[in-house]
Amino acid sequence: MTDFEIFTQAVGVVGIICSVIAFQCKKHKWILFFHSLHEFIFALQYVLLGAYTGAAINLLNCGRNFLFAHQVEKERDTRPLIIIFCALAVILGIFTFQGWVSILVILAKVLSTVAYGNKSTTFIRIAMLVACSALLAYNLLVSSYAGVLCEGFSLVSVVVGIVRLDLIPLVKRNNSEEK
Repeated sequence: MTDFEIFTQAVGVVGIICSVIAFQCKKHKWILFFHSLHEFIFALQYVLLGAYTGAAINLLNCGRNFLFAHQVEKERDTRPLIIIFCALAVILGIFTFQGWVSILVILAKVLSTVAYGNKSTTFIRIAMLVACSALLAYNLLVSSYAGVLCEGFSLVSVVVGIVRLDLIPLVKRNNSEEK
């Protein structure tokens, strides 16, 4: 591996840390803050790899996350932004299209847009199971090995978050109601 290839993969390692932290946050705005850092860092890595669809849509999603966090915090409707950002992701995907592999990242980013525009952190984590799976395949195909590792960690983190923050409290609540 060349120094450039090692540097390119090391950039992704920083993105991994941000992604894993994101799914362990209890508040919507913190999930989106850490996920924005993740998206920006991986956009840089995708540029270095020549994976321009992923880079363009990740940069778009940094802005998306900021606007969603603000809308949710102010208890405003995010549906108009969801529609706009989904459309922009598809348009960017078309302009940067690099074959069928681009469809994976477009699909994942549209799904994550719907998820992050939702106030429910439970819905975010469940929708991200599918999005992370598509991104894992995309990263493998564009040789983002740090991205593959990141999505693997993200999938584990999402499952841990679902169990810790969604299922365990649900079971405790149901058990206390039965008593």
